[in-house]
Amino acid sequence: MITAIDNDAQAECLRPSDGPPELTFVLFIDPGEPMCDKAIDKLRAMTWRGDLRIAVVDVHRAPQTARWFGVHTGPALAAVYDAALLAIEHECSEEAFARLIAAAREQMDLMDWV
Repeated sequence: MITAIDNDAQAECLRPSDGPPELTFVLFIDPGEPMCDKAIDKLRAMTWRGDLRIAVVDVHRAPQTARWFGVHTGPALAAVYDAALLAIEHECSEEAFARLIAAAREQMDLMDWV
């Protein structure tokens, strides 16, 4: 499932919660940029790979959310776990998404170890 975040108030799923922490993959976009349109298409094509939480954040309409994660322009693909940025890729390809998933798993393993 892909959740569109069109303003900062809708970014609740990326903030710390009282429930168990969840991993969310976030695509930050700059609407109208050709690379962002391609990144969304690629992301939609990859969602069959499992039950992943995915959010798409418009960096202009949700600027505080984008700044919180250090993103100023899109596309950028990030792994966010309970409001913590685990990894980020500015290349939005299947290979980059695979690297991001691997990096997120490594970071989560480290967090469980501590």
